[in-house]
Parts: sequence; C-alpha cells; structure tokens
Amino acid sequence: MDNSTKNEINSVAKELGMTASEMSGLINVCNNPEGRHHVPRNAWTAVTFKALTALQNHGYIVPEFMVEQAKLNAEATIIEDVEVLIQKSLNVANRDKKPVSSRIWSRFFFDSDLVNESRDLQEYLASSQLPSNYEYDEELRSRVYGCDDYTALKLSNEFVKEMKTATLGPYPHMALEDIIPYKEAFCARLGLSRKDVSKKIINIQAKKGGVGKSSVTTGVAGAFAMTASRPYRVLVIDADGQGSTTHLLSLRGEDGCKLYSDRPSIFDVLMASKAIDARKSETTALYNQLLADSIVDTPIPNVSMIQANDFPFDQKIKIGRSNSATEIKADELRHVIEDAMEKGDFDIAIIDSRPDLHTATKLSFAAADKAINVMRPCGEDRDAYRGYLKEIAADVVPEICGDGNWTLPEMSVLFNQVTKTQNQHRVNMGQLAACFDRRGFIKTTNTMIFESRVITSASTMDCSIWSMPRESISGINAQVIGSFRAQFTSLALELEDEWLKNNK
Repeated sequence: MDNSTKNEINSVAKELGMTASEMSGLINVCNNPEGRHHVPRNAWTAVTFKALTALQNHGYIVPEFMVEQAKLNAEATIIEDVEVLIQKSLNVANRDKKPVSSRIWSRFFFDSDLVNESRDLQEYLASSQLPSNYEYDEELRSRVYGCDDYTALKLSNEFVKEMKTATLGPYPHMALEDIIPYKEAFCARLGLSRKDVSKKIINIQAKKGGVGKSSVTTGVAGAFAMTASRPYRVLVIDADGQGSTTHLLSLRGEDGCKLYSDRPSIFDVLMASKAIDARKSETTALYNQLLADSIVDTPIPNVSMIQANDFPFDQKIKIGRSNSATEIKADELRHVIEDAMEKGDFDIAIIDSRPDLHTATKLSFAAADKAINVMRPCGEDRDAYRGYLKEIAADVVPEICGDGNWTLPEMSVLFNQVTKTQNQHRVNMGQLAACFDRRGFIKTTNTMIFESRVITSASTMDCSIWSMPRESISGINAQVIGSFRAQFTSLALELEDEWLKNNK
C-alpha cells in the first residue's frame, strides 16, 4: 500500500470513528478472508456499509460475510438511535423529580402498613389447608428496630408531620433524596446505626433467565437504602454482560443518553486488578483510578453502581490459580468489591450475576457472603435450580476452593412472580420449603415477591420501582407502589435480622 492510499484509508478510518489498526484489520481480511480469526473483536463491531464502500472504492474485494456483519451492525445502530429517542421522551415526561407522595412517606421509616399487610397475608394463607412457607414473625421488627412497634410507629408519625410542615402545597411530594435526612434523624433517635451490621456481599443468582433477577437486585438495593431499619449505603455490581441492571439504574441526561456510559465496567476493573504487578506501582495506580471512576451514581439515593458492558469477559478469561493473560484468580472479584466498599464507604454490595456458570458467575459466587437464588414457583425453575446446584458442586467449587479450606456462602431461595390466588404456587413453595428445612443447608426466605403491574410499569418506563414517576405519568397509584416496594423492605428486614443475630 503506497503512502497516499494509506493516508486516505487512515483518513476514512478517522471519519468513521475507527482506529487505523481496526481499518488495517479489515483490509487484511479483504486480502485474506481466511485470516479473519486473527482480527480483534472491536474491528468487527466497526464494520459498516460506509466502511465497506470505502474499501471497495480503493479496489479491495469485500467478502460476503462482512456485508452480513454490516447489516447486523446497522440494525443495532437503528435500535440505539431509537433508544435515545425513547429515553429523551421519558426524560421529558419524568422531569418532575419529586415523585414520592405524602401518602407513603411513613413507609420509609417504620412501615406499619407492612405490619398489617404481613398479618393479612398470614391470615389469608392460613385460611386454606394448603402448605405454605410463610410465617409472620411478630418479634422481628422489635429485634431489628430495638424497640416495640408502638414506639417506632409514634416516632415515625412525628417525622411525617415534620416533613409535611416543611413541604408546601395541598398535595405535598418529595424527591427520594429529600427523605434521607429525615431517615437518618429517625435512626439517630432510635440509636440505630448502619454500622450495626458488618459489611456484606450478596449475590443474586439464577441459572435460568427471565426469573426477575435484575428487578430483585434493584428492588432489594433500594430497600436497604431507603426503607430498611437503617439507611445503608449500597453498591450494586452488574456482572451480567446483558446489562439489565445497568439499564434500570442508569442516570440519563436531557438528551436521553446515559451519563456514565464511558465509565469503566466491572470487567475493565477486573482486568486491571488481575494485571497488578507489585513491582510496578503504575499498575496499582491504574487499577485504583479505574476502580474510582467505575463507581457511579444511580437515581436511588445511597445506591451506587459499577456497570456492565459487552466486553466478552467470559470468552477471554477463565478461572485459574494465577492472574495470567487468559486466567483470573477465583477471589479477584471479592478483592475488587472489598476495595470498592472501602473506597465508597458502602455497607452492602449486591451482585447481579449472569444466568449461567461461566467465569463472571463463578467469581460472583466465590465473592458472596450470601447467595440468593431467584426462582418462580414452577417446575421448570425447580428443575433448573436442581441442575444448578449439581453444576456448582461439580464445576464451580473445585475451581474456586483455593487451598481447599472453603465453605459455601449462606444460601437462600427467594420465590418471585408469585400469584397469590394460584393454589399450585402455594403447594409448590410449601413443599419445596419443607424439603429444604429437613436438610438445613438451604432455606427459602420468608419473604416472597408477588406478581404486580408495578414491575411491568417500571420496566415500561425503563426505571426501577424506586424511581417511578408520579401516578399521572406511570398510571400506578402511590399506595400500590408502596405496597409492592414493601415486599423488598420485608426481605431487607429479614436479612438484617439474620445478620444482627450473627453479630451478637
């Protein structure tokens, strides 16, 4: 290639947003299609009709498969453009940033409505002879809040009155972040501190896709931050390359674009972490900078996130005994999360792991203090979980157990998308819970998450259940939203109770 052609190709590459090496890789494939296996992945994502036309104009013969790649990349670009337009329209619709009605303010302190709903659920389930894994614990809240229900409720009502006094207008609303100072003052008067619970890492897992893992991740993250007994600082790690949790928790600008799309992902941080060379301080500095840059804000106060991206981490990296070019140590994600929790003063980290057992999923399992498997009360999910446990035993434990002195994280099953009136759901949950109880290794959580149009509406609005706009936009009544969120509050309180017992 003469210099003039080379300069022209480089100019076209620059115009297309490609690097010279990417364009060079495409040229090499035109010259030798068999050499396509040596082309870096980012060159393939740069295959566009404009790039192919430029190559043809310079006399290169473009293989047919590259035309097919250009079709796929063009469709992806169209969807990306549509996404920006949709997010821009949603951003305009959601411009009112004070969505929390005074009708549900009390649910952020001591949720007496949840107490009543729990008792009603107990009574409803007990009205049938069918087995049930649910049992309302009258003493749980007094253990977690450190006082009786009456004292907590009285103080909660006082705070709601103070909030209404501070808010003007006949129909007062508050932003989520406006509630936090009141929540902190409420906890101070009860003598509650978020430091009462030692730092914890939770892995939200499932072998099967479509069970609601990402919605559970965002739901319980918001509960720990906003409606649990204490306002914990929460870090969400999206270890699933599909990025559903990243999508739900991303902040967006007025143009509809994600604010932090250029920030490092968890996969970028892991690659930097495993590349640290103790003899070279610059590798440690690079890791520390990437880690700091990767922690981004979300629409939920007290909740931050390390995002996922489409980097093919699982295809490139396997679990190994050393951190080499193609291997990573089993405890590397644990180290990264502990560093991030220290850097951001986080109390709880929640991992949304992939629905498989590839590298990122194994790292997530190895990192966890608590593993919560999300399951719908149906046979296909039970069968998937049975296989999942056998695969963990056969394929995961041998790889992550290190020197052999390793124990399982605490493991629980959370039933999601439960239909309250479906008798077979109750039979399935009750029988499975009874079997688990006999063994004792795995427990079903007392909390279950019911089907609700709240989650459907939130997904349609491209947000979590904690950042839904007002009823006039979302179409969902404030009390309905509060009641659905309270199920995640119940799960957070259940976990708090478990951890506080262990701390004593």
